[in-house]
Amino acid sequence: AGMRILPSTDRSRVMNVVRNQFQNTSFSPFKFEIEYARVISGEEEAIYGWAGANLPMGTLLDASEGTGTVINPSLTYGALDMG
Repeated sequence: AGMRILPSTDRSRVMNVVRNQFQNTSFSPFKFEIEYARVISGEEEAIYGWAGANLPMGTLLDASEGTGTVINPSLTYGALDMG
């Protein structure tokens, strides 16, 4: 949530620096488009955390192809992000 709580002008300045760095091919040889770098919502952060906790535990279906389909919803794990 660090970027989300910054004032919008500060957040924009940080994002501009990040985007400029990744557009510089001498810094990053990878394909990069401006929209690849963005501040994600709290909901997106939560689902990525949930998937990150459950994927290594084997509670997500192998064939879910990123849809987050679970073997048994009552057997999934949660995570508490304190920071």
